[in-house]
Amino acid sequence: MRSETITQERVAQIDWHDDCYLYCIFRDFEIWPTEIDSIFNSCSFANLDWYAGLFNCCVLIECTFENCLFQGTAFTDCKFV
Repeated sequence: MRSETITQERVAQIDWHDDCYLYCIFRDFEIWPTEIDSIFNSCSFANLDWYAGLFNCCVLIECTFENCLFQGTAFTDCKFV
C-alpha cells in the first residue's frame, strides 16, 4: 500500500499480514488485539490507541510516532531503522 491515510473509518479494511506500507499515515484510531507482521517504510503514526497488539518481526524504516499509546502491545523481534 502506498501513500494512503488510514483512520478509524478504514482501519477494519487493513490486512496487517505480510504487507508493505510505503509513505502511509496511520492516525486517529483505536484498535484492539491485532497481529501485525508487515513492513512500514517512511510511515507516520499519530494519535493512536493500540491495545494488546502483537507486532511480530515487523520492519519499521524511518517511521515517526506522535501521541501514540501502545498499551499491552509487544514488538517481538521487530527492527526499527
